[in-house]
Amino acid sequence: MDGAEAEEEGLNLRQKVEAVLYIAGRPLTLDEISENAGVARSAVKKVLELLEREYDERGAAFTIRQLPGERFVMELREELAPIAEKVAPDAVLSEEVMRTLSLIAYLQPVKQSAIAKVVGKAAYSHIRELEIKGFVKSEHEGATRMLRTTDYFSEYFGLSKDIGALKRQLRLRAKVKIPLKLPS
Repeated sequence: MDGAEAEEEGLNLRQKVEAVLYIAGRPLTLDEISENAGVARSAVKKVLELLEREYDERGAAFTIRQLPGERFVMELREELAPIAEKVAPDAVLSEEVMRTLSLIAYLQPVKQSAIAKVVGKAAYSHIRELEIKGFVKSEHEGATRMLRTTDYFSEYFGLSKDIGALKRQLRLRAKVKIPLKLPS
């Protein structure tokens, strides 16, 4: 294979891996990327490192982030979220909704009424939005609803599906101290 063919093959690999990550819209394992792109696992790892470096060097709108469990996700750079929200308001969670989601994730299983006491009346619309987007599920328990995050939530944010491990991950990532329980 001459230099031109090698370059074309390299571009082809990059394009395949990039396309798989872009269209998935969620974190994928190395095996999932490899299988869907039709590229060897070892080549996928090298291409991901190359793409991540290229995106950073040229200040691209997207970045590739590695998550626990050899999972990778292509996502919009955080500083561009306000622009994305203008164009596709349903694709981005507002800061207030993210706070509500964080509370639910950390305190789960948690009563909807307890979240409403902390967040206020807006909690009900936040919870409805989170249920529609598949991040939260609720189950009736007597007169109240118990809230929990879904597997999709864990996959989307690259967090453990095990509640104990998820709570530890959230504590480590939090920029503020998270209470172990809600005030009475």
